[in-house]
Amino acid sequence: MIHVPRPPGLPNLALFTTKNKKALDGVTPVTRAEQETEKAIAFYTDPAHYQNEQKLTQKKFNFSVYNDSKVVEALKEVFRQKCAYCESRFDAVAPQDIEHFRPKSEVDNSAATLKPGYYWLAADWDNLLLSCIFCNRSQKHETPDVDGKVKMGKLTQFPLSDESARVRRHDQDLALEEPHRLLFNPCLDTDTEQHLRFNNDGLIKPANIAGAPSAKAEASIRVFALQRKGLVDARKAEALELTLQFETVGDAAFDLKAAIESADDAQITRRERQFSRELDRLKKRMAPTASYLALKRQLVHSAQTHGELDDLVALGMNPSDLLNVQD
Repeated sequence: MIHVPRPPGLPNLALFTTKNKKALDGVTPVTRAEQETEKAIAFYTDPAHYQNEQKLTQKKFNFSVYNDSKVVEALKEVFRQKCAYCESRFDAVAPQDIEHFRPKSEVDNSAATLKPGYYWLAADWDNLLLSCIFCNRSQKHETPDVDGKVKMGKLTQFPLSDESARVRRHDQDLALEEPHRLLFNPCLDTDTEQHLRFNNDGLIKPANIAGAPSAKAEASIRVFALQRKGLVDARKAEALELTLQFETVGDAAFDLKAAIESADDAQITRRERQFSRELDRLKKRMAPTASYLALKRQLVHSAQTHGELDDLVALGMNPSDLLNVQD
């Protein structure tokens, strides 16, 4: 998981910006998102529908704004066609879900199911993420360290370190809950990579923060199913490919240095093309659209520490530039 900077403000979509609907008063012009939110508040705060964390009515509220095709496309652009949590790409026909970071209809807090959920955030742009079905839905997965399959996936989970701080109504201040949030929000948390540790086998574990395993990392790994076997295997394959590319670009750098020392213009030209080609391939693996950047950036740090990229330095390149490759 990496930090994904979300552009400030609302996307330029009519359902968020054009006041072509009427509020419940029948007069005030509102956007489609505002109208849905107002209706949701009226529905979920009706004591005939919900009381004491329980649903009393058979009626269902129809949330539709978040599932609009234009919202989907806007989220794909924000998250670079990748899952916000596991960084897997949605290439070809891989399905994706519009994910409500704070669940809209109910909340599973491990001790009980709270109803309703964060109903007033269902059409909130900042609460919408793009997720793969394996991170978002509750399914059974194999894991490398457990026999049999384990049920994993976020679904309606949203754990807090202090349940008494949970916000249960639209008129409460959500900021009061934030210090107790246990799940990483990739659009808000800029330090996610400092809390996660990967190895070359694709496994992930919490980093030690202030002398103890990161509680946010532990919860996020568990809730987002970041240790499922298919994902671990995919990260392992990417780690191997990146390590091989380090070697290939290193060899190309070595050959270019030798050509420069020999002052053979033909060889220099040839080796420059070779080095440039392999370096471009390496940068492509580190581009914002590439999968598993948190893992790859740790591999770059490790390669730097062990001197595996010294030949690049000798040619005037700073390996740290690989950590911030732009499109």
